[in-house]
Amino acid sequence: MGTIGIFIDPHITDRHRCRQDNFLETVLNKIEYIASNNDYVIICGDLFHTNSNSNYIFYKLYKLLNKYKGKFYTIPGNHDLMHNNLNMLEKTTIGSLALTGVINLEFDSFDIMGVHFQVSHVMKDMSKIPVDKENKSILIGHNYLEMPLAPKESFTKEDIRNLNYNLVFLGHDHKPYDEEFIGNSIVIRMGSLTRIDTQEYNKNRKIYYYQLDTETLEYKKVEVPSKSTSEIFTPEAYQRIGRKKEDISFIQIGDILAKFKKQTKGVNSLHERLLKVATEEEIDYIKSLHELNNVRYF
Repeated sequence: MGTIGIFIDPHITDRHRCRQDNFLETVLNKIEYIASNNDYVIICGDLFHTNSNSNYIFYKLYKLLNKYKGKFYTIPGNHDLMHNNLNMLEKTTIGSLALTGVINLEFDSFDIMGVHFQVSHVMKDMSKIPVDKENKSILIGHNYLEMPLAPKESFTKEDIRNLNYNLVFLGHDHKPYDEEFIGNSIVIRMGSLTRIDTQEYNKNRKIYYYQLDTETLEYKKVEVPSKSTSEIFTPEAYQRIGRKKEDISFIQIGDILAKFKKQTKGVNSLHERLLKVATEEEIDYIKSLHELNNVRYF
C-alpha cells in the first residue's frame, strides 16, 4: 500500500509580474511538501510556464527532483511544449529533465503500484482514449471540461460518461471546482498549485492537492501550506480597471487567440474572423482578455 500525490498546473517560472515573493522558491517548496508526504507524485501538465527556461530554473528543479528520483510522473501541458509539437521535445526544459531520468514524462499510459493511469493531453486524439470497461482505472488529463472556445482540448460530460473511468483528474483550467459526479466517474479539478493568475477567486484561496491510496483508490483533499495574499501579491495585483476579471486568466489570452488565424487585412480583421466562428458571448470574453492584458483588440 502507498500514496500518490496529484496536483495540476504549477507553471514554474522565475519571474512573475504580480508577485512580491520569490515565486520560484514558493512553488518548489510546495512541490517538495507533496513529494515528502507521498510515495509518488503525478503532475497533470504545465510543469513550466514556458517551454524553454533558464539554466538556473533547470538546475533548481533538477536538484529537487533528483532528491526524490523515481517519484515524479508528469504529462505534457501546452506550456511545456514548443508549438504543442512532441517532435520538438528535446528543445524544451521538460524534455531535458526527462532525459536526465529525474522525472517520468508520460504520453499514453502508465502504472504505479498496481494502479493503471490513462493519459490525455492537449496534443492527443481524444477519440483514441480507451474505454475503462471495468471502471477501475484513472484518467489523468491536461484538458478542459466543456470549454466552448477550445473543443479539441475539452472533454464533454458525455465523453466522461462514455469513457467510464473511476477517477478523472483534469488540469489546464486553473480554477478550482467542486468534485463532479458524471456517470460512474468522479471528476476532480482542484485548481492550480500556484496562484499565478489574479482573478478574485485566487485572492485568498487555499491550495490543495489530492492524495490517492493505491490499494483502495480512496482519495482525500490535502491542503498545501501557503502564504497569505499580503505576503505574495503586490498591492497593485488586485486593482481593477473597468471590467471585472474574476474569471479571466492573463495566461489564457495566448492560448485562446492561438485558436483563431488572424487575417492580415483590415483594422478589424480578428473581429471579422471571430464573427464567423464564435458566439457573441465568446467574442465579448476575448475582448475582455485583451483589455485585461492591455492588448489592442482588432
